Amino acid sequence: MTRTSSNSVDLASALAAHGVGHGPADGLSDRVGEIYVMLTWRCNLRCRMCPMWGDHGFCVDGGTGEERLTVDDVVSFVRGARAHRPRAVTISGGEPLLSDLCAPLIRALGDLGLRVMLTTNGTLLEEMAVDDIARLHQVNLSIDGPPLVLDQLGRGGEATLSKAISGLGHVQSARRGRRPGLKLLTVITPEGASHLAEMLELFSDAGVAFDSHLFQHQMFLSPRDAVRHERALEDLLGPGVPIWQAMVSEGRGPDIGRLIEEMRAVRRICPDAVFSPELDDEQVRRYYEQESWVPEELSSHCLSPWFDVAITPDGNVWLCPGFSVGSIHESGFEEIWNGARARRLRRAVAEGGIFPGCRACFYLYNYRSDGQ
Repeated sequence: MTRTSSNSVDLASALAAHGVGHGPADGLSDRVGEIYVMLTWRCNLRCRMCPMWGDHGFCVDGGTGEERLTVDDVVSFVRGARAHRPRAVTISGGEPLLSDLCAPLIRALGDLGLRVMLTTNGTLLEEMAVDDIARLHQVNLSIDGPPLVLDQLGRGGEATLSKAISGLGHVQSARRGRRPGLKLLTVITPEGASHLAEMLELFSDAGVAFDSHLFQHQMFLSPRDAVRHERALEDLLGPGVPIWQAMVSEGRGPDIGRLIEEMRAVRRICPDAVFSPELDDEQVRRYYEQESWVPEELSSHCLSPWFDVAITPDGNVWLCPGFSVGSIHESGFEEIWNGARARRLRRAVAEGGIFPGCRACFYLYNYRSDGQ
């Protein structure tokens, strides 16, 4: 990985555009974007493409630590981040509604005055208390197609969709004003690429009105890039969770022509729908046909280590998925956020650009250089 001086200037400008008061060279950050709290490794679905519980998921072979989080641990850590003006706290998993910590954590974070979001597969939403739903700013539903596609992906078919629709109806009935908002999160899989518009129509027919839609191009890597990525991060931060091997391509992609047609159909139905990464037709082809390709404007650096942080169920803190920069059981927020390991990671990005596997990480696509 090499970087020219002009790329360093670009990174500095991008950080400044997002309000970071430090240049990239010192590895420090005085801003926080989103805090992700992974409450549990557990999930009640086995989605084929999931890096946790899918066909090659790292949870399948027990490649995780124990679940050791408490509400007090998380609240203490998040309270330490408040001076850095976090945009939101997202509670996720696994499936977070399987955790007994979910409801009390929603209440505790809400009491801190933070914007709290929940990412869920939707199958357990009906069991949530109305008062807890009303405390949320947003519910993110993760679902990837109509029943036929869900069945092919190991997501439960008609039963999963039915539970999700019932759960969303429960959320809508619990709303106070416009809260919580509803966001659809869809991974574009080879099985589902031809059924995106059909899925939207099913939700519309069921009376579900999403406030926003995010379609995520499926993340995948070549075996070579996965190995190179893990080795580079291990050299920098020590052993990690084998999440990147779960991203290795199986050599099956979508029908690209049909996918492009479906993307156009989605935009006709939902003009504000977001695709991540945002690609034109030719770039869509390159993304799926070239396993190492990254859009040129994103090829020099990733901004997320300066903004986003994830807490895992065992209390480790990730700035880059799979690799810990500290533990909330041992250190407070500031000691981790601008600690030696975090600064080491940020300086490596500043000096060397993105790592070989970054193209398969949603963090890379979270921020643009123009501050959006």
